Amino acid sequence: MVEDFEKLKKFLPKGFTRILADEFGVTDVTVSNALNGKSKRFDIIKRGIKMAKENIALKNELSEVVSEI
Repeated sequence: MVEDFEKLKKFLPKGFTRILADEFGVTDVTVSNALNGKSKRFDIIKRGIKMAKENIALKNELSEVVSEI
């Protein structure tokens, strides 16, 4: 499970800890604990997954555009 969180974090934007902390009104440590599997803040985990999916989709879209050039 820890490996899954590490893979997820590779697709999160720079400063994601602060972004999520502000969004949920929690500390950076709470976000870090959630995305390291040390807490059961599934709301934070779910939002992290959503952010990663958005970035993966953007990366894929970029690859498609570049391959057409």
